Amino acid sequence: MLHLLKDKQIAPVLIVLPLFLLFSTLISPGFATFGDSGGLSNLTIGLIIAIFGIGRLIADFFTSPMADIRGERFVLVVSSGLVAVASFVMAIDVSDTSMLVGRAIQGIGSGMFMTAALIFVARVASPADRANAFALYQTSILIGAIIGPAVGGVIIAFAGIAGVLMTIGVMSLMVTAVVLTLFDRGGPIEQAGTGKTSHFIALKEFSSLERPLVLSALAVNFMLFLTRTTVLWFIVPTILHRNLGAGPMTIGLLLGICAVANMAGSIVSGKIVRTYGSERTLVVSSLACGLGIATCQAQLSIAGMVAPLSLLGVGTGLLGTSVSTLVIERWPAFNISTMMASMRTSGDVGYLTGPILIGLSLDYNVIDPAMSLVVIGVAVALTIVPWITTTTPSTNLGGKEP
Repeated sequence: MLHLLKDKQIAPVLIVLPLFLLFSTLISPGFATFGDSGGLSNLTIGLIIAIFGIGRLIADFFTSPMADIRGERFVLVVSSGLVAVASFVMAIDVSDTSMLVGRAIQGIGSGMFMTAALIFVARVASPADRANAFALYQTSILIGAIIGPAVGGVIIAFAGIAGVLMTIGVMSLMVTAVVLTLFDRGGPIEQAGTGKTSHFIALKEFSSLERPLVLSALAVNFMLFLTRTTVLWFIVPTILHRNLGAGPMTIGLLLGICAVANMAGSIVSGKIVRTYGSERTLVVSSLACGLGIATCQAQLSIAGMVAPLSLLGVGTGLLGTSVSTLVIERWPAFNISTMMASMRTSGDVGYLTGPILIGLSLDYNVIDPAMSLVVIGVAVALTIVPWITTTTPSTNLGGKEP
């Protein structure tokens, strides 16, 4: 896997992704405290988190064709610029209205950036290196995600939400400069298959035996992103703050521990997928995620959160690589750009629906935060049932890593 660090095309991705995820996660420890200090309802907090996902979902509909026509470099520059402008505007006027509008614009920029980066990795990586390339993609993201919550908690504690938003704006401009300096223009993707370029895969193009597996892969990605926003950015910080009295620095530290475990899972995920296969890795990692989420609700102390959050982190690290590798290796006849856009869309739907549903449920006492973790944990585990029960031959059962 490490030989890809010397690749002149992939290496720039490993520079911009940690920076992008660093400033994207700086604000994550502040949602619960921002809501309490402003007297906002759980639904409003959920909307501020979820509207970022709405922006990402909007971006999914045009990023793939834009990358094919204008190249990934163009998309990356425009997207990081959007995030910078939105961040500076929110820093000047910190209110629930500006946060909603600004987070939506940030979401569009984030969706464009992450989809373009994913397409770029899929385009330049050889089939033999694809699992390792996705593992490096996940790992580089997590380097930023590890640092972001901890640093963000410190910034919020001393400079408030406005300070962290100003920091995000400055770092967005840094990412723009790196992209302009190190990335080539990119261009049309060399397709392994014959599928047409479109935004979303059509289920009618799959056999009746394959359709449940396609839906399961999309559902796995849906729950993966829902976990990142609803569980790690909303429910867990809410429990830590309201039930255990944790402040933003402590919340940021625990989210950072989860991200460290996530990176550990990502680092070994390429080797594990190559050895045991993406399907087997998918099943085991989904079960680990479900167990980690469900057991968070039983913890009565801040220290007790470390173990389940660590399990969740490792599980999501393995899950991200296995599901991305699976959809390309299992269905190679489809356009890579279309497959990646479909995965991004399913994930972003989970990103935006989870916080809204949980916010409504908490405001109207439909479910308490602890029980919601159990429900989500069970749902994550259930997404892989088709892969356990299928008798369809697999294209990737694992093997020696070249």
